[in-house]
Amino acid sequence: MSDAQLAPKQAAHTLLSSRRAIVSVFMVILCGSVFFFLPYKIHESIWSRLAPDDLLFEKNGFPIATSAMAAIVFGAAGLCADPFLERLCAGRGEYLRKYGPPISGFNYPWEIQRVKYFFSIIAPIMTFSLVWYMFDGYEISDRIIKVRQGPFDSFRQIHWDQVNSIDVFCFKSRHSGFLERFSINTAFNDIDLGHIVFDEYGNSVTSEARGIERIMTVNHIYNINAEISPGCHSPDITEILSLTNAKRSDQSLF
Repeated sequence: MSDAQLAPKQAAHTLLSSRRAIVSVFMVILCGSVFFFLPYKIHESIWSRLAPDDLLFEKNGFPIATSAMAAIVFGAAGLCADPFLERLCAGRGEYLRKYGPPISGFNYPWEIQRVKYFFSIIAPIMTFSLVWYMFDGYEISDRIIKVRQGPFDSFRQIHWDQVNSIDVFCFKSRHSGFLERFSINTAFNDIDLGHIVFDEYGNSVTSEARGIERIMTVNHIYNINAEISPGCHSPDITEILSLTNAKRSDQSLF
């Protein structure tokens, strides 16, 4: 075949490769971006259906690690989408004839070692983390607690008369100064409400502490286990403990 005959084919192949590169990079960005936020949105959708009225606390943290793994895996899948669909439509034989034997590149991205690693190692870890995240959470009002802790647990509805105590901690963090942590101790397990940052030198009480106060008042819970590190002057904990002390003083009058 003459050079004049080869030139149009080479130009067409170069144009096709250029288009494949653009489409593949676009699909990586699109799939990675979508699936970075998707785990959080799915979790939010599942748990919002379970949320009781007058919600005070819910587990709705953004799962950075899980979302990052999902973005990596589905970004790698996006890289393979265009060539894989063409191979399905054209058939293996025609695809091999058109692009030659499999080698790493935009026409055979599944042959790239890093993509293989993402699919074989990261994907199973991501799947397990995603499933765990979907079934791990709580929705708490002053009337009821709805909780599930992982896929091996079941959705449970806990009434406040099954709560043994509310645990309050104030501890020193190397990076953030003093932090608070509230935990609801039930007959089954502890429900950790997470870290709360407060103004060490201020007098304002956080909304989380106001929620704890409301729970204590409505359900007559005054059994508080407090563990306070030296130097911690938390307005939240002071307010909660003062409510407990006030109740004890009332009881001592009778």
